[in-house]
Amino acid sequence: MAGVLLAVAPLVVGACSGGSGGSPGPDALESRPAPTVTTAAGLRAWCEADRRFQRALATPLPPDASRVQVKAQVDATLAALDDLHARSPDGIRPAVATVRSAYRRMFAVLESAGFDLDTPDEEARRWIEAPAVKAAERRFGAYERRACGGEPGEPPDRGA
Repeated sequence: MAGVLLAVAPLVVGACSGGSGGSPGPDALESRPAPTVTTAAGLRAWCEADRRFQRALATPLPPDASRVQVKAQVDATLAALDDLHARSPDGIRPAVATVRSAYRRMFAVLESAGFDLDTPDEEARRWIEAPAVKAAERRFGAYERRACGGEPGEPPDRGA
């Protein structure tokens, strides 16, 4: 996971216009309760959800992506992250929730710009460069490495 936020950052930080009017409300950022993953099957399901999230992040947009394509990519990434969060064991859930919240806020900035990738935005950069997000990203990566094998942020086909 290390660097994953930065991998998607150019999508948003380098190319969206400002304003926080599209920020999600507090309900959109709340965690859904989930049981602790204590079984091998639960851990495999978490690792598969992690691979789906990594694939969503690794899917490049075409250079001439339309706003509809950008929105579809954002929606796919958020759906994969929501699934990962829902399957997260208690020990890593807070870190996943922090990363999820940062993505939601970052993508809300992009949404408020009508999914226009033409204008850089410092507000989006703030969400992904926050110290709490960086720390959560490190915890997430360490857990990913222990639970699923390989290095955080490796290509999504590892272990498949």
